[in-house]
Amino acid sequence: NPADTTATNFTIGEPETTDSTFIYIRREDQAYTRYSLITNNILFKPGELFNYDQYLLTVRRFQNIGMINVRQFGLSPDGSVPDYSKDKLPVRIDMQTLPRHSLRFDIFGMQRLGFGAGAGLRYTNNNLLRKGEALEIGLNGSFENAPNVSAGLLRSVEGTIQYSHPRLTFPLGFLSNRSGFINARTNYQISLARINQLNFNVNANLRFNLNYQVQHNATTTSILDLLEFDWFDASPTPAFIEQIELEVTDPLQRERILNDFSQQFNSTLRYTLRRTTTDIIKRNSGYYNEMSIEFAGSIPWMIESLFVRPGEPLQSTIPSLSLADSTLSYSRFIKFYADHRKYIPVTENTTVALRAFGGIAYAYGQNTQIPLNRRFFAGGSTDIRGWPPLRLGPGSLSISRVTVNGADIKLASFIETRHVVMRNVLSTNWTLAAFADAGNIWNGPRSQFTDGKFRFNSFYNEIAVGAGFGIRLDWEYVVLRIDMAYRAYDPATDNGVRRGWFNNPNSYIHFGIGHSF
Repeated sequence: NPADTTATNFTIGEPETTDSTFIYIRREDQAYTRYSLITNNILFKPGELFNYDQYLLTVRRFQNIGMINVRQFGLSPDGSVPDYSKDKLPVRIDMQTLPRHSLRFDIFGMQRLGFGAGAGLRYTNNNLLRKGEALEIGLNGSFENAPNVSAGLLRSVEGTIQYSHPRLTFPLGFLSNRSGFINARTNYQISLARINQLNFNVNANLRFNLNYQVQHNATTTSILDLLEFDWFDASPTPAFIEQIELEVTDPLQRERILNDFSQQFNSTLRYTLRRTTTDIIKRNSGYYNEMSIEFAGSIPWMIESLFVRPGEPLQSTIPSLSLADSTLSYSRFIKFYADHRKYIPVTENTTVALRAFGGIAYAYGQNTQIPLNRRFFAGGSTDIRGWPPLRLGPGSLSISRVTVNGADIKLASFIETRHVVMRNVLSTNWTLAAFADAGNIWNGPRSQFTDGKFRFNSFYNEIAVGAGFGIRLDWEYVVLRIDMAYRAYDPATDNGVRRGWFNNPNSYIHFGIGHSF
């Protein structure tokens, strides 16, 4: 039976009582937190039969609120050894709130198509409305020197505002205190980004997201993006337009390519299931599994079918909100992917890491193309490392022949052996790694582009293979990674002849923070 503790002058509110037992909450005079934030997260009541699982779960709920630090907890008034011989068992939890206001400034280096750097500034207001809510306002910017890209200097800037509750809100609030729905959180986020990419510029990407997260047990988490609106405005670079005009002779095909950069508006409903037992930094044992399915385009489709063109053939466009006579295109599609990672400790110093990835996006409306920012891409420091970011595929297309960015289908597999050769040298563990990556992306069955399509009788000949070695500097909270990769098998064709095995002696250097997978 949870029992009463000694009341003090700092006790607020009337104590809950059941069968002459009490719950007291003590706080400092200037404390800002509401009484209900504490009581709503206590999963037991005085007088009930003691349940050790509910007791630990209560402590975890306090720890996961995000603005409270649990300093001490125990089953005695003073934190000493519990006395289980008595009828009543006191429960004591000592907590301290984090600072209400914090400002964080980060600088970082990056390597994608070239070397670059960036900085970020983030303001956080913990316990905004006195019940554990958090408000975060962030601004990030970066630049990258890409010598092999006509733009030369690639830049990006993004601003975000996020407001979060440490519980589920409407319409899922009724699940908050149910068994299997713990450490719940609701996030509202709005972001605006402007990015220079390889063949195009993102003039503006405005996104609103309503997101629910909940833990089912120690290893399983569900994430529901109930409502996501995405406005995307991109334009091709002059060099890319010139390439299209020179290489694509069919005017209809050229128009389809350039339509990729029309203003787009979409809505998304997404569910993600994640199961993990590995240390998110070390990744030296356990597993990480993630599956996600999303349905896109339903809301703009309803707007067009009910209000814009009722009873008429649909065109997958709706009027723009601007005063100009323009339209916003949208796509209705289903996207699914599965990502499995396994970490096998072979010896005390050696780990074998395995990863398998498969994903498909299928457009089922009038618009047969998946939006540019929702496609699969291949290549880069966390993907097939023998290729630069975004430069592999689709299929057997070489980089010089790619006219459409990304694709609808992706298959990939990875293996990496990591061996610690020196421990605690310069305060870090030095690890050597050898790896092999295989995979590619392909256009789907509804794609209007014949090149790079997925075909069961030939896709296995178009699986790229990269291999190489690297070094890891493993500190307690961060891993610095340097990889040198080679193209073992290049599926690209030149004048109908496949490049094949070991036909490219060039190496590709990748830098990164954290393990590649």
